[in-house]
Amino acid sequence: MFAGDVSAAAPLIDPVPLVLDAEAWAELSAGLAQRMRLLDALYADLYGPRTVLGADVAPVAQLLQDPAYLRSAVGIPARGSQHLFALSCTITRTADGAWVVLEDSVDVPDGAGTALELRRVLSRCAPTLYRSTPLRRLHPFFDTLRTSLHQRIRAEGRAGRTVVLTADSDDPLRGFDHSWMANLLGAPVVSVGDLRTGSGTLTLRLPGLDSDPGDAVDALLRLVPSQLLDPLDVGPTPLGGVTGLVEAARCGDVEILNPLGAGLLENPHLRSALPDLCRQMLHEDLQLRPAEPGTERTGWLSLDPDGGDELIERPVRIQLLVTGTEDGYEVLPGGIATTADDGPAALKDVWVGVPETS
Repeated sequence: MFAGDVSAAAPLIDPVPLVLDAEAWAELSAGLAQRMRLLDALYADLYGPRTVLGADVAPVAQLLQDPAYLRSAVGIPARGSQHLFALSCTITRTADGAWVVLEDSVDVPDGAGTALELRRVLSRCAPTLYRSTPLRRLHPFFDTLRTSLHQRIRAEGRAGRTVVLTADSDDPLRGFDHSWMANLLGAPVVSVGDLRTGSGTLTLRLPGLDSDPGDAVDALLRLVPSQLLDPLDVGPTPLGGVTGLVEAARCGDVEILNPLGAGLLENPHLRSALPDLCRQMLHEDLQLRPAEPGTERTGWLSLDPDGGDELIERPVRIQLLVTGTEDGYEVLPGGIATTADDGPAALKDVWVGVPETS
């Protein structure tokens, strides 16, 4: 989409990447892995025994009243030890150098496809610089992502058919990102009209064969919000949804990733309580703390392009992605950075340095 795209929908790209050294990346990676571990434990509890609601540290009223809390998702089993498949986290750095979290995207953790396309564009714009710079490459992460997904499904002896559910979006960049994600996983892109349920299973409709049972789907990687998935169990949706999808997930014949109702973990009141919840559930201090209100307005400093050597504030947001594996957690060694300027935000590639060897 980006390369050679001069349409009005094409995003602005800053050709200067944001560079993170190996030490900073090690700190971020550890914090993101801990965060996903905590959110996974919270999902398991909030849609299971709900012990945290009685521990006087969670914002009970705000959680139970959140539209993202789907009671129909309570008790749906997970395959393996992890509920969440991926987490997208947007961070920034405060004036004192601390990394803080601005927001978590758990219901629809996107951005991976855009990050890879940014890397492709930068490698073409500055090929010599790209080849000569010792930085972490992105493709190994996607190999891990694909392998983890297949292992997750085939652990129960299933064929491992995965589809990526998307919806028409008014945001061309998001639509492109989702298509790239499906391509990287080697999975077909489907819409709600391509799927149907019956006898607790989810199948892929075959064109022109309405009476055919279709191909069974073992995993549904959804890039559609939970509230738009099933009009029967979740509620009316402008997409129409897939009637019976929640029941199919409950029967265990299909795994929905991220799981239904994961958007509850994005609740701002819950985010504020994460430091206390981390100590209670993981017996650890939270490494990446929630950002204080107004943090983005007091970010990094840079030279004013119009004012010579005058320093001006240019807060930087960095979107990063982490996924769960059989061995733990893997963080995409790159991401999407944007600067908060008065004009349209430009996307920056994120380069992660390779540790120096002695």
